[in-house]
Amino acid sequence: MLEFYRGNSETPSGSLLFYCRVRGPNPFSPDAKLLVCHVVVSYLGVRNNNFPVVVFPPSALTSEEEFFELLDLDEDSDVVRLEDFEIPEGKPEADYMSERLERFNDRVYEYVEIYRKQLDRKRKKHGQQRLPLFPEQPLLIQAPDMDDAHAIATIEQAITDGLQSKESIQAAVEFLKHQHPQLDMINLESAVNQEDLKLSALYLDKFKAILEEKYEDAARIQVQIRNFNPAG
Repeated sequence: MLEFYRGNSETPSGSLLFYCRVRGPNPFSPDAKLLVCHVVVSYLGVRNNNFPVVVFPPSALTSEEEFFELLDLDEDSDVVRLEDFEIPEGKPEADYMSERLERFNDRVYEYVEIYRKQLDRKRKKHGQQRLPLFPEQPLLIQAPDMDDAHAIATIEQAITDGLQSKESIQAAVEFLKHQHPQLDMINLESAVNQEDLKLSALYLDKFKAILEEKYEDAARIQVQIRNFNPAG
């Protein structure tokens, strides 16, 4: 059962901060005292019982004060504590990360379920409310001129070509920024600007894993990024 530090399991907001204490070595930051991860659940697919989830990469904090400063910025998000992050002595880091990610996914699914139940209660209470459609007004949002696959392929080809023409991937990067704000595209842009082929490829592989909801693979790639580029 989820342990709420702030918020109520009966009325979840759909925006959640998971946090846990860090004990001993970890692959995120040598000075980490807390790990915090932001999870957002969309209600737009409620009629189809579909609740897309955005899981942002974890952030390592060096003190509880840093965490409280973050909480002061957003009083509406739920806050849930997870078990301490501590790699058992003698246990391979990769095995622990895999087990940890599986438990984390279970907690995410649990939160989505209580969020779904809350929306079901609201729908039964309020019924269906119609919104004005304003059919005489044209849509202001135009369909993008590319899709995820095209954007990923464009960046991948540019990396394969040795980043000879960085301009060719700018539109693809901007598209992914807009469509998937959970992807830390700024790190990929930085690697591209530095013409770092290895790091650019690692970030792209991580993004592909996230888009395919292969979060275990994404976590392993993030460890490779940390080992390859401690500042990433």
